[in-house]
Amino acid sequence: LLTVVPLLFTRFFPLLVRYISGDSSALVHLAAVASLTTLTVVIIVRELRVDTSVEWLWEVALIGIIAALYYGTNRTDRNWNRTAGLLAQGGLIALLIYADTPPRDDILYVPTVFVGLLVPAQVLFFAFRRLNREYPVWASMAIWHMARNPLQYSWLVLLLVMVTGLGILATTVGGTLDRSYEERILYEVGSDLRVTGVPTFSTLGNEQVRERYLRIPGVTSISLALRGGGIVGTTYSGNNFSVLAIESEEFPYIAWYRDDFSDQPLTGVMRSLQSGVRTESISIPEGAQKLKVWADAEDYYPNMFMWMVVQDRRGILDTLTLGPMPEPGWTLMETDIPQHLEWPLSLVSVQIYEPVFGPAGTPGAMFLDDIQVEFGDGQEPQILDDFEGSSKWTTLATSMISSDVVGITDKAQMNGRRAGVFSFGKDTDQGIRGFYRSPSGGPVPVVSSTSFTRATGAGIGDAIIVNIMGRMVPIRIMDTVDYFPTLDPSRNGFVLIDLDNALRHLNILSPISSVQPNELFISEVPGSEEEVRRFALALAPSGDLVHDRASLVESVRLDPLITAGWKAMALLAIGVILFAATLGYVTYLIS
Repeated sequence: LLTVVPLLFTRFFPLLVRYISGDSSALVHLAAVASLTTLTVVIIVRELRVDTSVEWLWEVALIGIIAALYYGTNRTDRNWNRTAGLLAQGGLIALLIYADTPPRDDILYVPTVFVGLLVPAQVLFFAFRRLNREYPVWASMAIWHMARNPLQYSWLVLLLVMVTGLGILATTVGGTLDRSYEERILYEVGSDLRVTGVPTFSTLGNEQVRERYLRIPGVTSISLALRGGGIVGTTYSGNNFSVLAIESEEFPYIAWYRDDFSDQPLTGVMRSLQSGVRTESISIPEGAQKLKVWADAEDYYPNMFMWMVVQDRRGILDTLTLGPMPEPGWTLMETDIPQHLEWPLSLVSVQIYEPVFGPAGTPGAMFLDDIQVEFGDGQEPQILDDFEGSSKWTTLATSMISSDVVGITDKAQMNGRRAGVFSFGKDTDQGIRGFYRSPSGGPVPVVSSTSFTRATGAGIGDAIIVNIMGRMVPIRIMDTVDYFPTLDPSRNGFVLIDLDNALRHLNILSPISSVQPNELFISEVPGSEEEVRRFALALAPSGDLVHDRASLVESVRLDPLITAGWKAMALLAIGVILFAATLGYVTYLIS
């Protein structure tokens, strides 16, 4: 590029000098021919490929009239004719641009700009030709010599352009490398500091983990995250993708993000994760000791058990068993509420479990009525759901083509006029089938990478079922991004989920082990990076699990093979440039 630009300049420099001196308007003629020809050819080719109509003929005819007026204006010697020609050109060019103004990214944008400058360029040339007689002697002689023999000065200009370009390259390449490596680190870390591999087997709740790190001096805010993998397809050999569940309300104020990663800003992307109808959970009154439900099985299922899943204040989910499914006929099933859970509690799911794997379950149906709690002090039982209104339950996804249905019926009831009915097929997820209160009112809203939509064929607004960390989860794509910090968009891409939604859906199907956040994004007070890193290393299971932006950037800046080496080369290049420019100019004067 440094060679091409000076060579092109040597071709156009004589034309520019003759234009400024008022000797020749060949530069304007060249611009007129190039721009008008480009407009004509592109319009004809584009319209013939897209449409068979002839509406484009008036544009081509208008361009032809402008070309004829331009030719006539530059051939006449009379001032009145020249003025009329310029006015006519200006009016027709304004009409052409007004009728079809191309956007900035259109191929016709630059030719249109040149056409718009034709009249001012002609007026300026006529002004230069008149002013040529009014210049001082020293200016007139200099312009006259340059106009008569412009190549004599072109080599000096060529030298100056090349050394200037070399100087710009040498002095900016270091800054470009600095920014490139720094943004790579910012993309890898995602915030001021990121801790990975946080133990998920700890009994601490999410808030306790947050408070533990917020006590570090210099830490301003923390965003919890869960990183894992998923599969799209009917088997475990399907398309693998990455999953990152984040606190969508906190993350935008902690993370580093670039505007060209997505069409929306980061706050808009996070709002997409919060979309959906928020379903109110079924609160369990404080002091309740037992959960009860009236159940009536359609048939006898000897190997089937009923479970209920409750959630406490810390977000911890606990699966409670009500025992084996009874024989057909209404039976009151009950279970004790554990004392280790912290109030307030809520009921999130009703499940049936059968010790099978995959599509080997027993199909059937059961009726439910009056889910209630019992107090130990003689109070009347309190109904949590009597199934008399519309159903707000959602069936658990057990396969890509799950056939389970939950609803309301008036054909069988214990109390009132209606009861709940759950029809289930043979597909199970780790032996579990059932229904739950979806925190998003349906499929989980997610934001996916564009590579994920290409790999799966799903688009914005589509709902699909995916396997996330071994659990079937229904998702709905609300938006797409090209890149997202800490995630690789290559191959099958990634999916972003709100952390609360992800934990609720994943832990509903975890009777033994629960899924907990395994990463932390931390924001620091400027100047406290070293102290925060020292405390984080003490709390993290291993030192290589702490990713500190400041230390990584500093290591890159001190690397002699990267930015530090280029800084020394830039100083050397400036000296070489000054020497070459001085030597070239002295040689030119001597010759």
